[in-house]
Order: sequence, then C-alpha cells, then structure tokens
Amino acid sequence: METLLQAAAVCLVGCVLTQLLKKDVPAMQLLLTAGIVLVLALPAVKAVEELLAWLGELSSFAGIGQEALHIVFKCAAMAAVVRIGGDICRDAGQSALATLMEITGAVAAMIVTMPLFRSVLEMILGL
Repeated sequence: METLLQAAAVCLVGCVLTQLLKKDVPAMQLLLTAGIVLVLALPAVKAVEELLAWLGELSSFAGIGQEALHIVFKCAAMAAVVRIGGDICRDAGQSALATLMEITGAVAAMIVTMPLFRSVLEMILGL
C-alpha cells in the first residue's frame, strides 16, 4: 500500500511538472514522462517476481500447467506495456504510432497464446 501511495505521489508531481513544461519545452515533457514511467516500473518488476512464485504454487495446487499461467501473465504484461507506450505516444501527439503499438501488441499477444490455443484444440479433438 505504501508503494502505491508513493507511486501516486510521484505521478501527481510528474503531472504538475509536465504541464509546466508543456508550453515552453514540450520535448522535456515527453522525456520527463518516460523517465517517471521507467522509475515507477522498477518496483513493479520486484512485485512480478513474487507474483510468478505465487502462480507457480497455484498451478501445482490446481493441476494447471505453469506454461498456461505464464502465457496469461505474459499477455497481461504485454497489455500493460502497450497501454503505457501508447499513452506516451498520444501525449506526444503521435496517435498513429500509438495505434501501431496497439496493433503490434495485439499480434504479439496472439502469437504468445498460440500454444494455449493449440492445447485447447488438441483437447477438443481428443474427446
């Protein structure tokens, strides 16, 4: 909870600073936004490690293969990266790049989930 409050405070201060820079130095606004995103992403990586350990325990308990859970987790992580990257592009006034990022993320998610779809299809055909 404390980490979330700290992240919210950094985001609010970052919003104020980027709004101040928007008018005079727009390029610095984009760099500041990207820097804040990177700084706040570092603690999230540590939380991901804990989450992966928990998912491993869950998969062994429920009898679900770890591969399937990793695929779902990868898709969720890709969605977060695409969302943040797209928003940064939109903030910079590059909506076409944001849309391209979203399309690329959707294709990447489809590629990552192909083994899961293959397993489901094999299970259905085996019935």
